[in-house]
Amino acid sequence: TPKKIYSYVHGDLHFENILVNPYDLSFKLVDPRGYLYCDIYYDLGKMNHSVNGKYDFIHEKRFKLSWEFKKKTIIDASLQFEKSNALITYDAINNMIVDIYRKYTNDQNALMKVLFNEAMHFSSDMPFHLANDGKEEKALAIYFTGVRILNDFLSLYDEVFKRDIIQVITKNEITKKKAFNEKSSKKLVRFYL
Repeated sequence: TPKKIYSYVHGDLHFENILVNPYDLSFKLVDPRGYLYCDIYYDLGKMNHSVNGKYDFIHEKRFKLSWEFKKKTIIDASLQFEKSNALITYDAINNMIVDIYRKYTNDQNALMKVLFNEAMHFSSDMPFHLANDGKEEKALAIYFTGVRILNDFLSLYDEVFKRDIIQVITKNEITKKKAFNEKSSKKLVRFYL
């Protein structure tokens, strides 16, 4: 258990860069980017990128994506991951990891900072997954996931700081909130999922 989190970060902390010895559960981090100074939430966001956003499943095309335009400006999308033991494991880790973030950062707002970084990782990943195949399923899955995570961040930010923010909302939230009726002072940017 680390006594302190240092300013040095890995820079690309995800499961494929963590080698675990199955006999004693010791581990080694490989392929660091070697940033001298970077916010620890950059690395934690990258880890969340795997467990929360399921990037590894998107990268390996272990998903089903369906989407369509509605009324020219609304995209109705559904992203479902293949059922597997790996998915069950990722979900179990995701359920525990928020407490780990808070414990080792000593920061009650750790999740909000992690979600922001995770959303930025997804936003920057999309161009690297363009296939020029006329479908662009990976790139779209990454984009839609980034929007979902940005929604999570903005909701948490609004909840923690009680401030008016530019809100990105999903289709389900619209029906719950009636698209922020006229009484609301919130500015609204709509990405429908």
